[in-house]
Amino acid sequence: MLLAAAFVSRAQDWQKEFATMPLGEPVADLNRTNAARVMLGALKANPQVKALIFMPGATDELYFFDRDKARVTNASPTLLDAVAAYTNQTRIRATFRPPFLLLHSGEDPLQATVIVEDPKTEERLRGKVYAKQFAYEDQPWEFVRREVGWNLNINTGPSGRSEPSYHFYRHTLAGFGLNGLEAIEAISMAGKTTVTVKKRALSFIADTRFNQRPESSADRIKRLLERKEAESGSKP
Repeated sequence: MLLAAAFVSRAQDWQKEFATMPLGEPVADLNRTNAARVMLGALKANPQVKALIFMPGATDELYFFDRDKARVTNASPTLLDAVAAYTNQTRIRATFRPPFLLLHSGEDPLQATVIVEDPKTEERLRGKVYAKQFAYEDQPWEFVRREVGWNLNINTGPSGRSEPSYHFYRHTLAGFGLNGLEAIEAISMAGKTTVTVKKRALSFIADTRFNQRPESSADRIKRLLERKEAESGSKP
């Protein structure tokens, strides 16, 4: 009972923090053109949520299907109002997994997979600040890979020009004060990847927990088109 009460308290704590963060511009409707920019920009440093992550299922709903539009009715809306609008009016859901708030669909695994092969490198990552703050809006892997390498001074692969990276999703997330290990966890969740901590190196691969094999970009587009067509045909 005490554990359950503590969990509820922590969930309420992030909501209290988000309620103090005004959206940076007057917004009545959140949609594919403004939602990520406005919500990521509204996140401020706080003791509860160190990163706000739009996971691949959420970005598919937002950018590909263009159907997860939400109306914010408050005169002076906050980040909490924006999250509530999405979770109440669309298929996007919010889950607090300290220190991250995840915006996701039912297709997203909600736990990062970090495989540690070199404990010394893991320890160094824990002791290093990734960046005081950062925000990536719909960024490709090669951009993020270079950011990781620069901020953590570590070799990061694969290259964005290599075939394995074609299976990675684009990254939409923002964070404050994450240590290196937290940052690679957040980035792996945003890109639907698994990361292995090697000796002075990081290796990312596609996360296949919800797929039997990694999807190519063409496979993913085909799957989404088929799903969109099927859902459209099922409407009365």
